Amino acid sequence: MGISRLVLSVLFVVLAMPPASAEEYIFCFPENFRATNRGPRDLRPKTPTEVRHTIHLGSSVPNTVHVHIPSVSFDTVLTIQGGVPTVLQLPGNAIVVEKGTSKHAIFVSAQSPVAITALSSRLQSTEAFSVHSTGQLGTSYVVASFSRLASDLTGLFSIIGTADGTQVRINGPAKSVDFDSSLAAGFMISLGKGEVWTYRAPFTTNSQCDPTGTIINATAPVAVISGHNCAYVPAKTEACNPLYEQLRPIPSLGKSVFVPPLEGRSFSIIRVIAASEGANLTVNGETGEKLASQGFVDLDRKLEPVWIEANQAMQVMLLSPGFNNGDSVGDPCMIAVPSVSDYARVQVVMAITDAEWNNYLTVILPPGHSDDVVIDGTLLADSSVQKHSSSEFRWASVMVTPGMHTISSDEPVGVFVHGFGYSSNAFDAYGVGGSTVLKR
Repeated sequence: MGISRLVLSVLFVVLAMPPASAEEYIFCFPENFRATNRGPRDLRPKTPTEVRHTIHLGSSVPNTVHVHIPSVSFDTVLTIQGGVPTVLQLPGNAIVVEKGTSKHAIFVSAQSPVAITALSSRLQSTEAFSVHSTGQLGTSYVVASFSRLASDLTGLFSIIGTADGTQVRINGPAKSVDFDSSLAAGFMISLGKGEVWTYRAPFTTNSQCDPTGTIINATAPVAVISGHNCAYVPAKTEACNPLYEQLRPIPSLGKSVFVPPLEGRSFSIIRVIAASEGANLTVNGETGEKLASQGFVDLDRKLEPVWIEANQAMQVMLLSPGFNNGDSVGDPCMIAVPSVSDYARVQVVMAITDAEWNNYLTVILPPGHSDDVVIDGTLLADSSVQKHSSSEFRWASVMVTPGMHTISSDEPVGVFVHGFGYSSNAFDAYGVGGSTVLKR
């Protein structure tokens, strides 16, 4: 065969082959309140008859995205323009993962990194989380949840397999013996690729039924969605809302976390969770709690920021309180606050694109940062940056439009997004603690 014919043959093969996927994602939607059970207040004309699932996508470059849900034969390919948000509606009740094993995993593949915010919503019951790529997944996690509200409203977590034959060990904290002796003793499950196993804390009246601190160890990478199907935050403060976050693996958690005030609310709760090693905490430079293995502490804060350090890796969640806490804004949501070691130079986040939401973007500047943060091509104004009196951390929380936002800086920064509904979305909230990192 001549050289020219060989080159043409190779070129034809390369062009004929579909492009290899650069990014893969896998996640699921846990139960939202009583998603399959409508009460009298759900009979308003504009109320959807079932839970609504959407994914909000954004890419910095033109991108092709494939979304596949094998369990319900859902399959679609989207062409996304760079910088233009895209919303895809997914099936509702049909893909809710309930207690035990299901196959309702959602697979997403893209030619290049894509920011994905998964949103579950129904009347006055909405929450969102950022979907991590499979390259960010790990084999060990510590669960973040909250206390029980009713017999069918308790803490939960879903584990999604990425490989066949995955063995998963689940060990609850010592206090879980009060509501689930099997969780306290620990047990094993097996997962195939795309299989989902969901834990729902059993209800008892003499326990908070809170699985926070549960340790998950797997023989292959898994994704974990953790939270609650509708919690009062704090306890006895109406109204309830789902709490969801996709967890970061324990090795990616850090020992230093700065938590700004939650813009738009009068106070918040910061839940600090220790992994299996326990943790000794300092809060704003002063000696704080000594957390036992798999233990946690809740720090109630008004509008002051909090700098937390520990001698071991910790999971830190920022929680918005219920509507009736005194400021009558939004409802509960849960945000996985990034540790300093998880900050990045270029990141993409998605604020949900539904109407009647106030969306906020928070940027955290570590000590020594040079004030060069750019949001969507505009330099962050010095007047927006606030200083922490007990450390050299600074932060800015700014209202942003719905859709995709790019945050860039010469030095790494932390980011998260949250929103509170108004008008038809009153009594709603969401929080997103993850970002799509383009440059670490």
